[in-house]
Amino acid sequence: MSPIARETKKEHWTVDPSSSSSSSSNKQEDESSESASRTNRKKPYAELYTERHFNTHILDNEKASLVFFILGQNITNDVPLFDKIMRLTLGPLQVGVFYLNDSSPDFADQKKKFKLGSKFPQLRFYKNNLFGEDKNAKSFEIFLGTKVEPIMDEIHEGIDSDVRETSEKIFFNVAQSHALEDKKNVVFYFYSEGRVSLHIKALSALPILKNNFVFMSISGPSQNIIDIYQLKKLPTIAGLLPPSPESPDNIR
Repeated sequence: MSPIARETKKEHWTVDPSSSSSSSSNKQEDESSESASRTNRKKPYAELYTERHFNTHILDNEKASLVFFILGQNITNDVPLFDKIMRLTLGPLQVGVFYLNDSSPDFADQKKKFKLGSKFPQLRFYKNNLFGEDKNAKSFEIFLGTKVEPIMDEIHEGIDSDVRETSEKIFFNVAQSHALEDKKNVVFYFYSEGRVSLHIKALSALPILKNNFVFMSISGPSQNIIDIYQLKKLPTIAGLLPPSPESPDNIR
């Protein structure tokens, strides 16, 4: 027998049953606590279960809204594109998930109120700057296909916006007129491809800004404009301020 074999000993460990039970109990409590924390963590979108929830988060909100109506309890299972759509729209739009129960006695009434079809899940768009039943009546369904681009096209078409796409030939004259004569703050949105951002579109339509701001956009600005406004990357924003009382003829 080798020396190593002779020196090897079997070690017998004794475990205190109460210690094991306590450790197991503590582990279960930790797991339960972690699970509860995950469950109670505030979601970035509105979870809607009742008409009151819907009214508060959607119909009484001046933002444009997207609402996913589902029969299940897991939105990402029901709508695989949900996370991507939410990332592209959350902020300028309110996003909500309405959990319907097709065995509820109110189900038929809910379908009628929310203008829902027979197939689920469904996505509806609610325009900004509308409220209550007017907002609900002018909502429309967006088809939930397998690609996000057609969905985003309908959202961009549907949102109320006051961004004025402007030709570079008249850009300076129009901007100076708004700042000097109308005494308005002029916000420029410069971009090279794609379209005006949802954030700028939503911002331009805010009633609180209507009287004092004008939003203009230019697609593919020339090197001259890039140099004047020192644009380091696109898309980006710049602006003109109306004259100050000290210098009434000079825009800033």
